[in-house]
Amino acid sequence: MTSPLHNSSSRWANVQLDRETERKAALETVVLLSAVKDQAQKALAQRSEHELCWEFSFNQFQPEHIDFILATIGTGEVRISIDNGRVKLEETAIPALWHVQNGQTHSLVLALMPPVVGDAINQIEGRLVIPQETPPNVFAAPSILQELQVALEKTDLTHLTHDPAFMVELTRQPLDTQDRDFLMMVMGEGLIEIWLSGFASAYIRSTQIQGLWSSQLLNNAGKQLLDSLVVARIPPEVPCAPEELSDTVKMANETLQWIEDDLERGALG
Repeated sequence: MTSPLHNSSSRWANVQLDRETERKAALETVVLLSAVKDQAQKALAQRSEHELCWEFSFNQFQPEHIDFILATIGTGEVRISIDNGRVKLEETAIPALWHVQNGQTHSLVLALMPPVVGDAINQIEGRLVIPQETPPNVFAAPSILQELQVALEKTDLTHLTHDPAFMVELTRQPLDTQDRDFLMMVMGEGLIEIWLSGFASAYIRSTQIQGLWSSQLLNNAGKQLLDSLVVARIPPEVPCAPEELSDTVKMANETLQWIEDDLERGALG
């Protein structure tokens, strides 16, 4: 029987264990998933979803069990890179459970958004300053920057929110190359990159201005559907939503049941 989380997960191809090691890996996964379920249930009961932050270091796993654990929890739709890959995050198929690689350190973090992302956002110190003079053939960019400046002043950039963010759709603006170049010159490129997959894919990148993000939406053929600038601490589609913790409990419980059933009938180990 295959885990309900990832019926087509290619990660199982890396799981080559003898039966005894497989049994021990399954038991270690049971401990992990039980803790995930308990922590999520506790956050829901206390209505403390935004404060949830629980970490399980890979040092707590036997090295030979890690491939089994990663295959079991699967892969989600969000990947994040910080500082040119110095820190990498990958959502698992269990909502709010993230695989975090910080340098050589690996861990699983249960949170709406792992703290390392918030730390990187807090290090963005730039503020939007609109140049008084603009180059020739720049027409639309200054008014766009003024809109963004007003939105930044009105937006709380200190707290995570899932409310819709202020957005300027560049695809609907009369922009030419000079306008786009001017916008990029003013905003700069930041060190946080985000990829989202699903019915369409998205690429989001921080700018050098705190609270200002560049976001592109592409269809499955790679055609750009939307090019926008977003004002938010982080675009709201990236973190796990508080209500998804109910799915965290459900999926952890279903996977626990799968493992325990297969252990009992001897399909594992």
